[in-house]
Amino acid sequence: MKLNKMVALSIVSLTAAITACSSVKKADVAAGANPSEEIASLDQKIEQGYAAQFDVLAQSDFEKARSYIKEAKEDLASNQSQKEILGDIGYAQSYYNRAAEKAATRKEKAPGILEARQKALDAGARKFPPTLKQLGKLDDDVRSESDKLEKMNAGEVSGLQAKYLQLELDAIMNTQLGKSAAQIQGAKDKKASSYAPMALKRAELDYQNAANLIAANRNGTSTYEAAVAKSNTTSDILSAILATTRSGKIDENSATKIVMQDRKIKNLEGQVAEAGTTLEMQGQELKRAGAALSMQESLDKARKEFTKEEADVFQQGDKLLIRLKSMNFASGRSDLPSDALPVLAKVKDVAQGLGPKALVVEGHTDSTGNAKINSKLSEERASAIAKYLETNGIEEGKLQSVGYGFKKPIASNKTSTGRAQNRRVDIVITPEKASAGKTEKSEQM
Repeated sequence: MKLNKMVALSIVSLTAAITACSSVKKADVAAGANPSEEIASLDQKIEQGYAAQFDVLAQSDFEKARSYIKEAKEDLASNQSQKEILGDIGYAQSYYNRAAEKAATRKEKAPGILEARQKALDAGARKFPPTLKQLGKLDDDVRSESDKLEKMNAGEVSGLQAKYLQLELDAIMNTQLGKSAAQIQGAKDKKASSYAPMALKRAELDYQNAANLIAANRNGTSTYEAAVAKSNTTSDILSAILATTRSGKIDENSATKIVMQDRKIKNLEGQVAEAGTTLEMQGQELKRAGAALSMQESLDKARKEFTKEEADVFQQGDKLLIRLKSMNFASGRSDLPSDALPVLAKVKDVAQGLGPKALVVEGHTDSTGNAKINSKLSEERASAIAKYLETNGIEEGKLQSVGYGFKKPIASNKTSTGRAQNRRVDIVITPEKASAGKTEKSEQM
């Protein structure tokens, strides 16, 4: 059985070889020709054939030429006779020549199709899996019609041309906006519509604007390069904001501020590296940006520690202000209520986390009663809180307490609601890192 199978395969191979050889006349190659040089020359011609689109216009003959070149290389590597190798080279040359003749004739019949295909190739259609797949299908369509190109009507020609031009546009879009598209889709998959809807909307709008400009003038790079850069930037920012909101469990506005401060710092670092003449000035700006970023992060972290009923957290210049709302001191007294201790424990934890350079406890009252008594009471209450913080780990040398009475109201004392707001304790913390620079503007969170 094995012998019969081998004989059968040999007959098939021989028949195929005879058929192939009989289809063209073998080109004459001098008996003394150098096989290596002849093969190298044919390799160059194959590259030229690809450039002239022989693989589409005359695929069958072009592929046979390539096949014979491959066979010649294998025969040379296995030390076959020079006659056999030169025979392979002769057939390769003949099939290449016939492919060139067919391509030249067919190229004249449909120049628009080939020009459009070349534009798609130049735009990078082979670089991206989706466009490469579409290119293969379209090339197959053209190959199947290559023998009938001269018989095509104008509509058929324009149809194929339009498909190649669309492929060109798709390749340009992938080159210019592929990164943005991937980041936006990735953000959607991670539920950006819930975690960072504003950043997602901005990225989508910038992407669409850039895509519209490319579609309107695909060959005018200068008309869309700024829009593409903007799209890439906002999609980067979207990814960073989404990562921050998901990992830190903070709102989008806070995440945006953190991300933008971080980008500002990185930009400044680049500028410092490039411009030695302004190192000192840029170094100071870098420190200020770093302090602002640190403060923003501290605000977000502190805000998570308190409920709305317990305290509000603000930025006050380069300081962090915790406004206690649930101390509930007994009327006229300064001893700490037991139900206020959990809130003060949170204050202590936040302060220690910041590594405070200084901490001031401010006592405030409403305008009811004697000013002198109110001032004394507010000081005693502030002092009681400062004593608690000292006992629980805050260094005495960093602590200060002050009573303002009703000198610094934050609401009207004419209403019960306003008076309740004025009866408060403010904890003002100066983080150690804040000494690097002050923020330009206080921000209420």
